[in-house]
Amino acid sequence: MGKNCLISLLISVIVCLIGGCAVDGPSFQTAPAPRPTDALVYIYRPENSKAALTKSDFLINGTKVASLQGTTYTWFYLPAGEYEFKQKWPVTAGMGFGSISEKVKLDPRTTHYFRLSTDARFLLIAVEIRWQFLEVDAGEAIPEIDSCKLQPAFDVQKILKVDHKSD
Repeated sequence: MGKNCLISLLISVIVCLIGGCAVDGPSFQTAPAPRPTDALVYIYRPENSKAALTKSDFLINGTKVASLQGTTYTWFYLPAGEYEFKQKWPVTAGMGFGSISEKVKLDPRTTHYFRLSTDARFLLIAVEIRWQFLEVDAGEAIPEIDSCKLQPAFDVQKILKVDHKSD
């Protein structure tokens, strides 16, 4: 194995496995209930996630609304309707440029919790990183989010403007 490959492998392992970095932001507090026409959405990365230092981007209908590292969360409101939720690693993450995308239906006056969890497995000459971005119930989500710090969502208003143009 060449020197450059070995250095790249070492950097990947360090980036993927280091966790527990101090994150700024307020501790978890429940968001106010949504308006009668809206849904409340939480996206979070729990404390135990591998690749905790690597930020992951979250997009709704193609608009980036959050960039979260381990032990962080965000929340925002969206009008009831169908949306494409996407989790995407930045190019610099070395995660194979992977992403996960799914259609989500949000009903009025509902709360949804979406968790990104990662896991690492050592192979002979590499590290395999697996991740899941999925909706979980409140009973599972709230204890995990409780140890996370808030990172405010951004550009949610862009989603609302685009959706209203299509009406």
